[in-house]
Amino acid sequence: MSLTHGTVGSQVRQRLSRAGTFQPAHGPMYQINDSPPRIPHTAVMTETLTPDAATAPTPDLSKARSPGLLRRLATMLYDLMLLVGVVVVAAAVFYTAFSVLTGRDSITGVARVVFQLYLLVVIAAYYIYFWTGGRQSLGMRSWRTLLLRADGSALGWTDALRRLAFAALTLLPLGAGLLWVLFDRDGLAWYDRLSGTRPVLAAKPARKRR
Repeated sequence: MSLTHGTVGSQVRQRLSRAGTFQPAHGPMYQINDSPPRIPHTAVMTETLTPDAATAPTPDLSKARSPGLLRRLATMLYDLMLLVGVVVVAAAVFYTAFSVLTGRDSITGVARVVFQLYLLVVIAAYYIYFWTGGRQSLGMRSWRTLLLRADGSALGWTDALRRLAFAALTLLPLGAGLLWVLFDRDGLAWYDRLSGTRPVLAAKPARKRR
C-alpha cells in the first residue's frame, strides 16, 4: 500500500497533536512549544574577555590582551580617588567612636597605632573585595579591566592579599614593579608575576538598539 506525502504528513501531525510531546531517537523528551535548553559553555577569550566570563572555569588566556601602562595608571588613579573617600569616612567613624568612648579629642599613644592599623585594614579590605569573585572596582569598570589568576579563574582572598603585598613592595623603588610592563613580553608587572595574577582587557559592552 502506498501513501501520499500529504496523507503521511497529516497522520504525523495528528499523532503529535494528540501526544503533545515528541520523543527524539536519542535524547530527552521536550514539549513541542518549548525552546531548546541552553547548553553551558566555557568562555574562551580571543583578544578581550566579557565581564561575566571572569567567573567561568579556566578560560583560555593565551590570546588575552593585557592593559598597557597608561591604562593601568588611569585605573589606579580612579581607584585611588574612590579609596581616599572611603578612608576619610572610615577615619571619621573611628574618631567619633574614640571621642565618645574616651572623651578625648586627640588620638595618641597606643590608640594612634590602633588607628593606623585600622586604616590599613580598611585599605586592604577595599582591594580584596573588588579584586575577588570576578568583581570590578570603579577604575577597572571605567577602563575595561578584569583581574584573574594565571589559570584564568577568579581571585580568592588569599590571591588578592598576596597581590596587594607584592604590589606595595615592588612599587616602592620608584614604581619599578609597574614600569616593568614596558619590557615584559606579556605586558605584566612584577607583582602580576609574583602573585600569579594578571589583568586582562574586557570586551566593550554591547550597545542596546533603540
